[in-house]
Amino acid sequence: METPLLSLCMIVKDGGASLTRCLASVRGVVDEIVVVDTGSRDDSVARAQAAGARVLHHRWDDDFAAARNVSLDAARGQWILALDCDEWFATTSPAGLRGALAKTKYVGYFLPIVSALAGGEQLDSTILRLWRHSPRVRFRFPIHEQVLPDLEAVAAETGQRFAVLEDLRVVHDGYTPDAIAAHGKVERNLKLFRKAIAQHEGEPYLWYKFADFMRGQGERKREALPIAERALELARAAMQRDSQRLPYFAELLTIVCASRLEAGRKDEALALLDEVAPRTLASPAYSYVAALAREANGELDAALDHVQECVTARRTTHQTAWRPSLAGTQAQALGARLQLRRGDPAGALAFAEQALATKPGYPAAVQLKADALVAAQRAGDAVQFLLEEARARPESSRVWQQLGTLLLRLGQPAQAQKCLARAKAEGD
Repeated sequence: METPLLSLCMIVKDGGASLTRCLASVRGVVDEIVVVDTGSRDDSVARAQAAGARVLHHRWDDDFAAARNVSLDAARGQWILALDCDEWFATTSPAGLRGALAKTKYVGYFLPIVSALAGGEQLDSTILRLWRHSPRVRFRFPIHEQVLPDLEAVAAETGQRFAVLEDLRVVHDGYTPDAIAAHGKVERNLKLFRKAIAQHEGEPYLWYKFADFMRGQGERKREALPIAERALELARAAMQRDSQRLPYFAELLTIVCASRLEAGRKDEALALLDEVAPRTLASPAYSYVAALAREANGELDAALDHVQECVTARRTTHQTAWRPSLAGTQAQALGARLQLRRGDPAGALAFAEQALATKPGYPAAVQLKADALVAAQRAGDAVQFLLEEARARPESSRVWQQLGTLLLRLGQPAQAQKCLARAKAEGD
């Protein structure tokens, strides 16, 4: 039997329509599909088989790596592609894929992944998902499982390298609030992180991902700080030992700085910025948090410098994570707020208009533009602007509230009450 070139390896539990979407996107791209079902109660097995997959069964034991390794053991391909049910290829005919797999100098490829977030935001990531099949390469860690350590060991022996396949873009919708709630991911992941940390106490990557996860849980957000501090301690030791910066170091610094600031430990947040200057990392997230810390310390000019770092940053190929809004709309809105605090309405207006050009109707920028117009003695223009926004988005209770509040300040109570009533009606 001829050895397949490319095997898609997946683990599935109640994948439903998302599984069908994923498998449809790889039709004609992969030569073999291996699906490991970990206890689906829906028709995932039938969907996978209908798409031509070989389906194996594995009892779920709170370990993503163990389940994924079942698929690797069964795969026959020369190369492995790993996808999840909630991911799919942006194009069904990715250019250059077969040519890339024929290049002997590469052991693995990172793929660009675009993840939808709450409120229309997105996260752009670059993650290793395509590599040469080898019995020496297996997943490790119960959650945020990785094959990279094994592949790096292979590469060190063979002299092969890694590259990024920019034209093989993956889309992901598993980070939206609805998706997280529907699959009960919060409690599951909390359990798995605790298991992973117990098994790999000295692994900085797991502590970093654990801290990042905890920051996303509103009621447990404060618990992220000691986890992040431990991650930073381990990361520093690893970088000193290996004499190279960890690819996620900027994101870890962002988490530590933000957590310190929110815990009222402003001086420690500022000390971190002095130790590792944001301008050296080209990370909008770290520069954005730095701006907040400088603002909290009354250093408005320094905060604006960090905003400028955000809006001028350009993503490099190998950056692991990138939130476009932090290099655009959010940073521009923060710049508007800082300029207002500095007493520069013209500067604030310029930033607010940039934010609105990037994302029309962005609520913070709408408020800041109106405030900037009022500060510039252009209250009439502010009212007109808010009226136009309300007409463009009549369902926005926030705009009606902003307009009503402004009209009260301008001594027009009758008109203000109409707007505030509309705000209440839309809010209901």
